[in-house]
Amino acid sequence: SMRDDLEQKKYCYFMAADEKEIDLTSAEYDTPCELALNKDYWINEKYVLILGRNSKIDNIMTSFSAFSSEWTDGKDHRQIVHITILDDSEDGTGNRLKEKYPFVENCISAKINDEDTINSVIAGFITEHPDDSSILILSDDTMTDEDVDAKAMTYLIYAKDNITRVRKNRRNEAFDIDIIVEIIDPKHYDIIKSYDINNVVISNRYISKMITQISENYALYNFYADIMTYDAESVSGFDSKEVYIKPAKKYYSTLPAKGSPLLSVVRETYHASIGFWNSKNDFAMLLGVVDSRGEMRLFSGNLAEQDITIGRDDKLIIFSNH
Repeated sequence: SMRDDLEQKKYCYFMAADEKEIDLTSAEYDTPCELALNKDYWINEKYVLILGRNSKIDNIMTSFSAFSSEWTDGKDHRQIVHITILDDSEDGTGNRLKEKYPFVENCISAKINDEDTINSVIAGFITEHPDDSSILILSDDTMTDEDVDAKAMTYLIYAKDNITRVRKNRRNEAFDIDIIVEIIDPKHYDIIKSYDINNVVISNRYISKMITQISENYALYNFYADIMTYDAESVSGFDSKEVYIKPAKKYYSTLPAKGSPLLSVVRETYHASIGFWNSKNDFAMLLGVVDSRGEMRLFSGNLAEQDITIGRDDKLIIFSNH
């Protein structure tokens, strides 16, 4: 829900699983749904292992710094982000990042073929941080065209092999660690997807989609500009918006009743969040849920015709400013 200053209109955005759903309409709908947000909600500490690097590593660290400052208030909340970097450089950049950013806790240098060191770092990270953790694999954009994405794909193999070993040792087929892979050449997309990776970043693909959509509806410009901007550390209040994954049992103090109308849950969550963090810009749009088995449901279509049961161990996909 955002205001377009150019047209002086307020738009409510939603996600559509199919192009034809954009034109869906529904009658007025007013079925009540009781729920309450948790005033004491605070995000869990996040652990990130970065494998490789690119020329934008300082920009990436700056975004982590802004996120960290938003959720580390100096009171009861300590450092919220914990980052380990492993790459094959020996130029001292790792130590510079560690000195500059307090959340960069470890920097390890190892050649890409040093299997023992790399496996040891990945295995240790997975063992120590099985929850609320991610592995971010960066592609070196300074490499020649024939070698582009080669290191990223090698790091991916190391990471997936270690996750598979832990899964077998735990005898838990559902165990997994979130992996985000950056690639430069779109031709490598299918190779990455064959490793069962859902989060693949190809910058040029995203930009072309954004430009196409903005050309059809200029109001979307504000949406994309906002979601790609983060609040600077010096800014008071929370203005920019992000997509968050939040545990239902912590975010809600009162969960919606089983089988509640989906439209009511989305609407009441939105209304309860207005001004929730003491700012007129506060709001939260519930976009979907991930259940306790890891199954994701993104809301689309006519929400007035759907029901939902949100369990305590489910996770909420929320578009919010905090």
